[in-house]
Amino acid sequence: VDFRIKHATHYMDILQESDKLYRAGNKGLHLSLEHFDLEWKNISSAHSWISNNVFASTEVTELVMRYPAAAGYFFRLRLSAKQRLKWLNLAIVALEVLENRKYECLNLSMLAIAYLDLGDIHKAIEHSKIAIDIARKLGDKTFEVEPLSTIGSAYLLLEDTQGAIELFEQIRDITIKFGLRHEEGIAIGNLGLAYKYLGEFGMALVHYSRAIKIAREFGDKINESIYLGNLGVVYKNMDDVNKAIELYEQQLVIVREIGDRIGEGNALGNLGKALHGMGEQEKGIRLMKQALEIFEAIESPNAQMVRNKLKEWGVEE
Repeated sequence: VDFRIKHATHYMDILQESDKLYRAGNKGLHLSLEHFDLEWKNISSAHSWISNNVFASTEVTELVMRYPAAAGYFFRLRLSAKQRLKWLNLAIVALEVLENRKYECLNLSMLAIAYLDLGDIHKAIEHSKIAIDIARKLGDKTFEVEPLSTIGSAYLLLEDTQGAIELFEQIRDITIKFGLRHEEGIAIGNLGLAYKYLGEFGMALVHYSRAIKIAREFGDKINESIYLGNLGVVYKNMDDVNKAIELYEQQLVIVREIGDRIGEGNALGNLGKALHGMGEQEKGIRLMKQALEIFEAIESPNAQMVRNKLKEWGVEE
Protein backbone atom coordinates (compact mmCIF):
# COMPACT_ATOMS: atom_id res chain seq x y z
CA VAL A 1 0.00 0.00 0.00
CA ASP A 2 2.79 2.44 0.90
CA PHE A 3 4.43 1.89 -2.49
CA ARG A 4 1.13 2.51 -4.33
CA ILE A 5 0.54 5.71 -2.35
CA LYS A 6 4.05 6.95 -3.25
CA HIS A 7 3.41 5.97 -6.87
CA ALA A 8 0.09 7.88 -6.97
CA THR A 9 1.63 10.89 -5.22
CA HIS A 10 4.52 10.96 -7.71
CA TYR A 11 2.16 10.99 -10.70
CA MET A 12 -0.04 13.64 -9.13
CA ASP A 13 3.12 15.76 -8.84
CA ILE A 14 3.77 15.11 -12.55
CA LEU A 15 0.23 16.28 -13.32
CA GLN A 16 0.86 19.51 -11.44
CA GLU A 17 4.25 19.96 -13.12
CA SER A 18 2.71 19.47 -16.58
CA ASP A 19 -0.02 22.00 -15.82
CA LYS A 20 2.57 24.49 -14.52
CA LEU A 21 4.59 24.11 -17.72
CA TYR A 22 1.45 24.59 -19.82
CA ARG A 23 0.57 27.79 -17.96
CA ALA A 24 4.09 29.09 -18.62
CA GLY A 25 3.14 29.12 -22.32
CA ASN A 26 5.36 29.24 -25.41
CA LYS A 27 8.14 26.58 -25.11
CA GLY A 28 6.62 25.34 -21.87
CA LEU A 29 3.43 24.51 -23.75
CA HIS A 30 5.06 21.91 -26.00
CA LEU A 31 7.11 20.47 -23.14
CA SER A 32 3.98 20.12 -21.02
CA LEU A 33 2.07 18.31 -23.79
CA GLU A 34 4.94 15.90 -24.35
CA HIS A 35 5.35 15.42 -20.61
CA PHE A 36 1.67 14.67 -20.02
CA ASP A 37 1.21 12.36 -23.01
CA LEU A 38 4.37 10.40 -22.14
CA GLU A 39 3.17 9.80 -18.58
CA TRP A 40 -0.58 9.46 -19.17
CA LYS A 41 -0.68 5.64 -18.84
CA ASN A 42 1.07 5.85 -15.47
CA ILE A 43 -1.14 8.75 -14.33
CA SER A 44 -4.26 6.81 -15.35
CA SER A 45 -3.01 3.67 -13.60
CA ALA A 46 -2.25 5.60 -10.41
CA HIS A 47 -5.70 7.22 -10.42
CA SER A 48 -7.36 3.88 -11.09
CA TRP A 49 -5.70 2.39 -7.98
CA ILE A 50 -6.67 5.25 -5.65
CA SER A 51 -10.21 5.14 -7.11
CA ASN A 52 -10.51 1.49 -6.07
CA ASN A 53 -9.05 2.17 -2.62
CA VAL A 54 -10.60 5.53 -1.69
CA PHE A 55 -10.79 4.81 2.04
CA ALA A 56 -7.65 2.66 2.40
CA SER A 57 -6.06 5.52 4.34
CA THR A 58 -6.40 9.27 4.84
CA GLU A 59 -3.51 9.77 2.39
CA VAL A 60 -5.36 7.90 -0.37
CA THR A 61 -8.61 9.78 0.30
CA GLU A 62 -6.72 13.08 0.02
CA LEU A 63 -5.18 12.01 -3.28
CA VAL A 64 -8.63 11.21 -4.70
CA MET A 65 -9.76 14.68 -3.61
CA ARG A 66 -6.73 16.46 -5.11
CA TYR A 67 -6.19 14.67 -8.45
CA PRO A 68 -8.75 16.59 -10.60
CA ALA A 69 -7.43 20.02 -9.55
CA ALA A 70 -3.83 18.83 -10.01
CA ALA A 71 -4.59 18.08 -13.68
CA GLY A 72 -5.43 21.76 -14.30
CA TYR A 73 -5.76 22.55 -18.01
CA PHE A 74 -5.16 18.92 -18.96
CA PHE A 75 -8.28 17.82 -17.14
CA ARG A 76 -10.53 19.27 -19.86
CA LEU A 77 -8.00 19.06 -22.68
CA ARG A 78 -7.29 15.34 -22.43
CA LEU A 79 -10.24 13.78 -20.55
CA SER A 80 -13.76 13.46 -21.94
CA ALA A 81 -16.62 14.95 -19.93
CA LYS A 82 -17.71 11.47 -18.82
CA GLN A 83 -14.19 10.62 -17.65
CA ARG A 84 -14.09 13.89 -15.71
CA LEU A 85 -17.41 13.08 -14.05
CA LYS A 86 -15.96 9.79 -12.75
CA TRP A 87 -12.89 11.51 -11.26
CA LEU A 88 -14.96 14.32 -9.77
CA ASN A 89 -17.74 12.20 -8.30
CA LEU A 90 -15.08 10.17 -6.48
CA ALA A 91 -13.48 13.40 -5.26
CA ILE A 92 -16.87 14.51 -3.89
CA VAL A 93 -17.19 11.16 -2.05
CA ALA A 94 -13.71 11.71 -0.57
CA LEU A 95 -14.74 15.19 0.55
CA GLU A 96 -17.61 13.76 2.60
CA VAL A 97 -14.90 12.41 4.90
CA LEU A 98 -12.26 15.13 4.62
CA GLU A 99 -14.51 18.21 4.71
CA ASN A 100 -12.06 20.47 2.87
CA ARG A 101 -14.08 23.51 1.74
CA LYS A 102 -11.46 24.80 -0.70
CA TYR A 103 -11.30 21.50 -2.62
CA GLU A 104 -15.06 21.10 -2.38
CA CYS A 105 -15.40 24.45 -4.16
CA LEU A 106 -12.79 23.55 -6.80
CA ASN A 107 -14.25 20.11 -7.53
CA LEU A 108 -17.85 21.35 -7.68
CA SER A 109 -16.76 24.08 -10.12
CA MET A 110 -15.11 21.49 -12.36
CA LEU A 111 -18.12 19.17 -12.02
CA ALA A 112 -20.36 21.98 -13.26
CA ILE A 113 -18.15 22.44 -16.35
CA ALA A 114 -18.30 18.70 -17.11
CA TYR A 115 -22.12 18.78 -16.91
CA LEU A 116 -22.19 21.83 -19.19
CA ASP A 117 -19.99 19.99 -21.72
CA LEU A 118 -22.48 17.11 -21.64
CA GLY A 119 -25.37 19.50 -22.27
CA ASP A 120 -26.90 19.16 -18.78
CA ILE A 121 -27.41 22.89 -18.24
CA HIS A 122 -29.47 22.68 -15.06
CA LYS A 123 -26.96 20.47 -13.23
CA ALA A 124 -24.19 22.83 -14.35
CA ILE A 125 -26.04 25.77 -12.80
CA GLU A 126 -26.94 23.82 -9.65
CA HIS A 127 -23.33 22.78 -8.91
CA SER A 128 -21.98 26.23 -9.78
CA LYS A 129 -24.33 27.89 -7.29
CA ILE A 130 -23.18 25.54 -4.50
CA ALA A 131 -19.54 26.32 -5.38
CA ILE A 132 -20.25 30.09 -5.28
CA ASP A 133 -21.91 29.74 -1.87
CA ILE A 134 -18.83 27.92 -0.54
CA ALA A 135 -16.48 30.53 -2.08
CA ARG A 136 -18.41 33.29 -0.32
CA LYS A 137 -18.20 31.45 3.00
CA LEU A 138 -14.46 31.11 2.43
CA GLY A 139 -14.35 34.86 1.81
CA ASP A 140 -12.41 34.43 -1.44
CA LYS A 141 -13.90 36.27 -4.44
CA THR A 142 -11.39 34.66 -6.83
CA PHE A 143 -12.99 31.26 -6.21
CA GLU A 144 -16.26 32.67 -7.56
CA VAL A 145 -14.83 33.37 -11.02
CA GLU A 146 -15.08 29.89 -12.56
CA PRO A 147 -18.57 28.94 -11.32
CA LEU A 148 -19.93 32.39 -12.23
CA SER A 149 -18.46 31.93 -15.70
CA THR A 150 -20.13 28.52 -16.04
CA ILE A 151 -23.51 29.99 -15.07
CA GLY A 152 -22.96 32.76 -17.63
CA SER A 153 -22.26 30.18 -20.34
CA ALA A 154 -25.38 28.26 -19.27
CA TYR A 155 -27.47 31.44 -19.51
CA LEU A 156 -26.28 31.89 -23.11
CA LEU A 157 -27.52 28.39 -23.92
CA LEU A 158 -30.83 29.22 -22.24
CA GLU A 159 -31.00 32.39 -24.38
CA ASP A 160 -30.75 34.71 -21.36
CA THR A 161 -28.04 36.77 -23.05
CA GLN A 162 -28.50 39.88 -20.91
CA GLY A 163 -28.19 37.80 -17.74
CA ALA A 164 -24.98 36.28 -19.12
CA ILE A 165 -23.52 39.72 -19.93
CA GLU A 166 -24.21 40.93 -16.38
CA LEU A 167 -22.35 37.90 -14.97
CA PHE A 168 -19.40 38.21 -17.36
CA GLU A 169 -19.08 41.92 -16.50
CA GLN A 170 -19.14 41.01 -12.80
CA ILE A 171 -16.37 38.46 -13.40
CA ARG A 172 -14.33 40.96 -15.40
CA ASP A 173 -14.56 43.45 -12.52
CA ILE A 174 -13.45 40.82 -9.98
CA THR A 175 -10.45 39.80 -12.12
CA ILE A 176 -9.35 43.42 -12.61
CA LYS A 177 -9.67 44.15 -8.89
CA PHE A 178 -7.52 41.16 -7.93
CA GLY A 179 -5.03 41.50 -10.80
CA LEU A 180 -6.06 38.23 -12.49
CA ARG A 181 -5.01 39.24 -15.99
CA HIS A 182 -5.43 35.79 -17.55
CA GLU A 183 -8.93 35.32 -16.10
CA GLU A 184 -9.78 38.87 -17.20
CA GLY A 185 -9.05 37.78 -20.78
CA ILE A 186 -11.42 34.83 -20.43
CA ALA A 187 -14.18 37.11 -19.11
CA ILE A 188 -13.63 39.48 -22.06
CA GLY A 189 -13.78 36.52 -24.46
CA ASN A 190 -17.07 35.42 -22.89
CA LEU A 191 -18.45 38.93 -23.34
CA GLY A 192 -17.48 38.67 -27.00
CA LEU A 193 -19.51 35.48 -27.25
CA ALA A 194 -22.51 37.13 -25.60
CA TYR A 195 -22.40 40.09 -27.99
CA LYS A 196 -22.18 37.62 -30.88
CA TYR A 197 -25.38 35.99 -29.62
CA LEU A 198 -27.04 39.43 -29.55
CA GLY A 199 -25.93 40.11 -33.12
CA GLU A 200 -23.81 43.07 -31.97
CA PHE A 201 -20.89 42.02 -34.14
CA GLY A 202 -18.87 45.22 -33.75
CA MET A 203 -18.80 44.77 -29.95
CA ALA A 204 -18.00 41.07 -30.41
CA LEU A 205 -15.01 41.91 -32.64
CA VAL A 206 -13.64 44.40 -30.10
CA HIS A 207 -13.90 41.93 -27.22
CA TYR A 208 -12.49 38.96 -29.14
CA SER A 209 -9.53 41.01 -30.36
CA ARG A 210 -8.70 42.00 -26.76
CA ALA A 211 -9.20 38.42 -25.53
CA ILE A 212 -6.86 37.01 -28.21
CA LYS A 213 -4.20 39.57 -27.25
CA ILE A 214 -4.36 38.52 -23.57
CA ALA A 215 -4.38 34.80 -24.40
CA ARG A 216 -1.23 35.30 -26.47
CA GLU A 217 0.43 37.18 -23.59
CA PHE A 218 0.11 33.99 -21.55
CA GLY A 219 0.75 31.52 -24.38
CA ASP A 220 -2.76 30.17 -23.72
CA LYS A 221 -3.36 28.20 -26.90
CA ILE A 222 -6.64 26.66 -25.73
CA ASN A 223 -8.46 29.96 -25.30
CA GLU A 224 -6.70 31.60 -28.26
CA SER A 225 -8.09 28.85 -30.49
CA ILE A 226 -11.60 29.28 -29.05
CA TYR A 227 -11.56 33.03 -29.69
CA LEU A 228 -10.22 32.59 -33.22
CA GLY A 229 -13.05 30.18 -33.99
CA ASN A 230 -15.70 32.44 -32.50
CA LEU A 231 -14.22 35.43 -34.31
CA GLY A 232 -14.55 33.40 -37.51
CA VAL A 233 -18.27 32.91 -36.79
CA VAL A 234 -18.65 36.68 -36.34
CA TYR A 235 -16.99 37.38 -39.70
CA LYS A 236 -19.17 34.73 -41.35
CA ASN A 237 -22.27 36.42 -39.92
CA MET A 238 -20.93 39.69 -41.35
CA ASP A 239 -20.72 37.95 -44.77
CA ASP A 240 -16.91 38.00 -44.85
CA VAL A 241 -16.63 34.26 -45.41
CA ASN A 242 -13.04 34.36 -46.68
CA LYS A 243 -11.89 35.99 -43.42
CA ALA A 244 -13.93 33.43 -41.47
CA ILE A 245 -12.25 30.53 -43.30
CA GLU A 246 -8.83 32.06 -42.61
CA LEU A 247 -9.62 32.19 -38.88
CA TYR A 248 -11.05 28.65 -38.79
CA GLU A 249 -7.88 27.39 -40.45
CA GLN A 250 -5.74 29.17 -37.84
CA GLN A 251 -7.89 27.59 -35.13
CA LEU A 252 -7.51 24.14 -36.68
CA VAL A 253 -3.71 24.38 -36.71
CA ILE A 254 -3.64 25.27 -33.00
CA VAL A 255 -6.10 22.64 -31.78
CA ARG A 256 -4.26 19.90 -33.64
CA GLU A 257 -0.98 21.17 -32.22
CA ILE A 258 -2.25 20.86 -28.63
CA GLY A 259 -4.46 17.81 -29.15
CA ASP A 260 -7.74 19.56 -28.31
CA ARG A 261 -10.33 17.14 -29.69
CA ILE A 262 -13.38 19.27 -28.86
CA GLY A 263 -11.71 22.27 -30.50
CA GLU A 264 -10.75 20.21 -33.55
CA GLY A 265 -14.34 19.05 -33.99
CA ASN A 266 -15.61 22.62 -33.72
CA ALA A 267 -13.02 23.96 -36.18
CA LEU A 268 -13.73 21.23 -38.73
CA GLY A 269 -17.49 21.75 -38.41
CA ASN A 270 -17.26 25.53 -38.87
CA LEU A 271 -14.84 25.16 -41.76
CA GLY A 272 -17.06 22.53 -43.37
CA LYS A 273 -20.14 24.78 -43.17
CA ALA A 274 -18.25 27.77 -44.56
CA LEU A 275 -16.81 25.84 -47.51
CA HIS A 276 -20.14 24.16 -48.27
CA GLY A 277 -21.77 27.60 -48.36
CA MET A 278 -19.06 28.79 -50.77
CA GLY A 279 -19.96 26.03 -53.21
CA GLU A 280 -17.27 23.52 -52.19
CA GLN A 281 -19.87 20.94 -51.16
CA GLU A 282 -17.67 17.86 -51.41
CA LYS A 283 -14.92 19.31 -49.22
CA GLY A 284 -17.47 20.73 -46.79
CA ILE A 285 -19.15 17.35 -46.37
CA ARG A 286 -15.80 15.60 -45.88
CA LEU A 287 -14.80 18.01 -43.12
CA MET A 288 -18.20 17.75 -41.46
CA LYS A 289 -17.91 13.95 -41.41
CA GLN A 290 -14.50 14.28 -39.76
CA ALA A 291 -16.09 16.54 -37.13
CA LEU A 292 -18.82 13.96 -36.53
CA GLU A 293 -16.26 11.19 -36.08
CA ILE A 294 -14.48 13.24 -33.39
CA PHE A 295 -17.66 14.23 -31.54
CA GLU A 296 -18.89 10.63 -31.52
CA ALA A 297 -15.53 9.41 -30.19
CA ILE A 298 -15.62 11.85 -27.26
CA GLU A 299 -19.39 11.46 -26.76
CA SER A 300 -20.06 15.16 -27.29
CA PRO A 301 -23.67 16.40 -27.65
CA ASN A 302 -22.36 18.38 -30.67
CA ALA A 303 -22.51 15.12 -32.64
CA GLN A 304 -26.28 15.46 -33.05
CA MET A 305 -25.96 19.00 -34.43
CA VAL A 306 -23.49 17.73 -37.04
CA ARG A 307 -25.80 14.83 -37.98
CA ASN A 308 -28.64 17.31 -38.43
CA LYS A 309 -26.51 19.51 -40.69
CA LEU A 310 -25.43 16.54 -42.83
CA LYS A 311 -29.06 15.43 -43.11
CA GLU A 312 -29.99 18.97 -44.16
CA TRP A 313 -27.39 18.68 -46.91
CA GLY A 314 -28.94 15.39 -48.05
CA VAL A 315 -26.07 13.24 -46.77
CA GLU A 316 -26.93 9.81 -45.42
CA GLU A 317 -24.72 8.41 -42.66
